[in-house]
Amino acid sequence: MTRLYLNGKLCNGSGRGKDEYTLSELKQIAKDNNLFIFTTSTKEDICKEIIKHHKKSKQPIVISPKISNSPKPISVEPVVVASAAKVASASRASGSKKATKVKTYSTTLATLEKEAEKARINAADADGKYLATLENIENYLIKKDQVLHEAIMNKKTKKQVLAMSDKFDKKIETLEKKSKKAREKYYDLAKIAMDKLMALEEFTARVVTKSPNVVKEVKEVKEVKEVKEVKEARAASKPKEPKNECVKINNKKYSERPSPAYPANECRDKVLLGNDGNQYISVSNKAGIYRWVLLS
Repeated sequence: MTRLYLNGKLCNGSGRGKDEYTLSELKQIAKDNNLFIFTTSTKEDICKEIIKHHKKSKQPIVISPKISNSPKPISVEPVVVASAAKVASASRASGSKKATKVKTYSTTLATLEKEAEKARINAADADGKYLATLENIENYLIKKDQVLHEAIMNKKTKKQVLAMSDKFDKKIETLEKKSKKAREKYYDLAKIAMDKLMALEEFTARVVTKSPNVVKEVKEVKEVKEVKEVKEARAASKPKEPKNECVKINNKKYSERPSPAYPANECRDKVLLGNDGNQYISVSNKAGIYRWVLLS
């Protein structure tokens, strides 16, 4: 077995020596570098995954100083603990990568959900049309029995009764052909709907297995969005309170007149102090226009 080192410490040994990582330490390193590790992974599996990530991303592996605390011997895979700046850079890159994953997953999930729902609606519509053709056939069979019974009761000739029966049979045959086509179309659309649903479930299961954190974050984003939509809907349904426009206007026209520096039409029936120090009330004239009148 090839001896593998990270920052000078053996990572695929027994984990009993001072210069060896324990399984929990390796799991923590994997977590700090945003790597997904199975719970059943061995030390060697985790170590190989970390080194593989280092080679592929060309980013320094983030190792906590608490874990990396020994001198560095000769290493099969030389890895240097990142500086604070490099750690920050790696963190930003990781965050950007995670955001891209979340966006990709959200877009793909929305597309698959839309396709599955559309396929389900198409299949349900086809099913309704197929059932309608069956009902139509049944109605014609009932009508045929009624008409032929009335013809016999009215003493129609055998030739007339057979002609009437033949006419009904031809119509029913046409309806049965339509029903067959409707059934085949329904089966085809139902299969498509099932395939779309399976694709959606497989995609979700695959992402849950590989990137559970991405799924969790997307779920949280959706929940926040739903809560926001509910709040906005409630706010929209509430009656809007009338705005209070009875506010002081600071311009020459209003500040230099003796009456209050407020628009009388917006301060209806209110008593306010004028610019001259007297009390004024806002009242309407015969035309319905409000103006300030000095209180005696």
